[in-house]
Amino acid sequence: MYRMKTKLYYAIVALVVVYILYRLLQPADVWKNGDQSRTHESEFPRRSILIIGVGNIGLRHFQSVLELEDAADITVVDPSGSALKVALELYETKSSKNIHSRVFFIPSLNGIAMGTKFDVGIIATTSSVRRIVIEDVLMCCKLRYVILEKVLFQTTEDHREVRKLLQKHDVTAYVNALWSSIPLAKYLKEKFKPPVNILVQGSNWGLCCNALHFFALAAFLNDWSTDLSIDGTLLIPGYQPAKRQGYVEIFGELSGKFKLPNGEANIRTECGQGDTAPDDRVFVVWNEKGEIAWSQKTGLLRGSFTNEKYSKSSESETFTLPMVSEWTHLMVFQLLTTGECDLPLYEDVFEISIKLTEVFLSHLSEAGNEAAREGVCLIT
Repeated sequence: MYRMKTKLYYAIVALVVVYILYRLLQPADVWKNGDQSRTHESEFPRRSILIIGVGNIGLRHFQSVLELEDAADITVVDPSGSALKVALELYETKSSKNIHSRVFFIPSLNGIAMGTKFDVGIIATTSSVRRIVIEDVLMCCKLRYVILEKVLFQTTEDHREVRKLLQKHDVTAYVNALWSSIPLAKYLKEKFKPPVNILVQGSNWGLCCNALHFFALAAFLNDWSTDLSIDGTLLIPGYQPAKRQGYVEIFGELSGKFKLPNGEANIRTECGQGDTAPDDRVFVVWNEKGEIAWSQKTGLLRGSFTNEKYSKSSESETFTLPMVSEWTHLMVFQLLTTGECDLPLYEDVFEISIKLTEVFLSHLSEAGNEAAREGVCLIT
């Protein structure tokens, strides 16, 4: 009798262990369809993040992802040993990281087993190699979502070929044009109905590498209109070497016009060569019902509005621009829990990015840049 009880006890324990292991190996993703929350089993066995490139902006993505609420396996790839060393030191010294996450540092994709699945990939390389990196990643790995750093690509062909590749591999791609995802953008979206106009004024803020932020914001405020024309005739002739070696920067005024069913919306970005700091920018947003002005440096926003009864009101708010290190993990968490995030989709900014590239190529070609004359835009 004692032996029978013992065998029964161990059999029950074994069943419990098997069940627990089964549950652990079958995680559930929660996603929403309309107002109903539904659960489905994921083909991805555990939360996993892939980051390609941890120099400069990529390091900030990594810094942020370390703060994910959900524990994850984070694979960091960079051919630069010094970049990996800096990332490792950041990981070892960061106090606010999720201690349950695991991080793997490798110099190339050869260190990843063929067919490895990742929930989210972040491609933070320079624009010159981004297409090649995406091709290599999708050749050896499977991604559910990918966040692409901007400037996206240096040629219009790269834009189109990567679009085909993402569709072929069924990858949902977002672009880190975060201005259309921040609290300020949501405030503006609530206050203004299309057509909505934008003016950006400042100096030394990187017109080439940051123009996509503001044109994407303008598109967001105008219901993601794709009927856009961009004018670069007021750009200052010539170009200057960028901070990153091998790339260039352009100064002056870049403007655009969105055609909408109920009118036109204008955007004008001005980037001078003065002594003011890059963050000393001023933004003005307006339509027929109101206007706001926001200082990036102070964070102060002041607005005046006219309601349907033609009575006027004024508002004062404060908004700060979050850093990438404070924002990426929130976007990744949205993707993991809802299947979407507030960053613009690749499709949302596809035409905008191509048109910006074409304008810059035209300007650089006229300035005698040989790479531009061959269709390669040296911005990143």
